[in-house]
Amino acid sequence: MIYLKDMVEAAVVTWVNRWKETGEALSTLRTEEVWRSDVSAVFLSLTDASEAALLAYPPKPTSGLVEMQGIFRRMADK
Repeated sequence: MIYLKDMVEAAVVTWVNRWKETGEALSTLRTEEVWRSDVSAVFLSLTDASEAALLAYPPKPTSGLVEMQGIFRRMADK
């Protein structure tokens, strides 16, 4: 007699094994894609993205170092 618990356990084991195989296949695929990628094209696309972000969100006029030191001082006083 097959019990529902046994069927569920078997399904879970099958599911876990499939994900192990899938994980290995995805890892292999990721490695191949990295080796085949054009690093200069990726770098240029990231440069464009960073320049666009700087235009949309320009850096603050200060580094925040003074504010950070103030936070540290208040924390030390507690």
